[in-house]
Amino acid sequence: MFAEKTKVVFDKKYGKICELSVNGETLIKDDISFDIWRAPTYNGGSKDRWYLERFERIKQHTYSCDIIQNDENKVVINVSLSLGAHSSPPVIKMNALWSFFCDGTLTVSCSGNVRENAPLLPHLGLKLIMPKEFENVEYFGLGDKESYPDRNKAFRYSLYKTTATEMYEHYIRPQECSNRFGVRYASVENDAGIGIAFSAIDEIPFCFKAIHYDANDLIEEGKAFEKNGQY
Repeated sequence: MFAEKTKVVFDKKYGKICELSVNGETLIKDDISFDIWRAPTYNGGSKDRWYLERFERIKQHTYSCDIIQNDENKVVINVSLSLGAHSSPPVIKMNALWSFFCDGTLTVSCSGNVRENAPLLPHLGLKLIMPKEFENVEYFGLGDKESYPDRNKAFRYSLYKTTATEMYEHYIRPQECSNRFGVRYASVENDAGIGIAFSAIDEIPFCFKAIHYDANDLIEEGKAFEKNGQY
């Protein structure tokens, strides 16, 4: 627990935030987890190797979880973990440092090593599943449409406001979509103005998206299109 009217529950056994709320308003529906999986695109790439490695079944395995600082200013938790599928060698081993400050701010940083013979990772980030009423999105980044590391030169930096519904990119066949590149600030809120804000650490921009579908939703919709002869 930290900050008046803000509640955080950190599960030391699994090394994850399992509860987050403000003023009694639940902000997450499931544990906040590290994630490397995303829906593939249909222009080739590494998707066959990803499925061979069972990236779609990646889980976090926690080796240790230690409180390394606990005072009136902040609580810092160090988590040693790996990401991998069941009965498969870990894809990445890493340390995550979670810092919880008395004003309600939290930061997370991680460092680790990808397995030597692993394929190129789809991505590495944090996955938050929020209640669907958290619809309002604001971000400072490149473009009001999807942008990626290899496709962003046509966009300019600005503060954009949208919704999780509008942020979804409607491809003919559902696939990876909706990313925003070069983001320095983002927030997802409900109509009451309660939500979560994200900021870059040390001015290092990040990728961000907020849509009503996860990777497996998009994959299943893509399979349905193919089965019905719509692609």
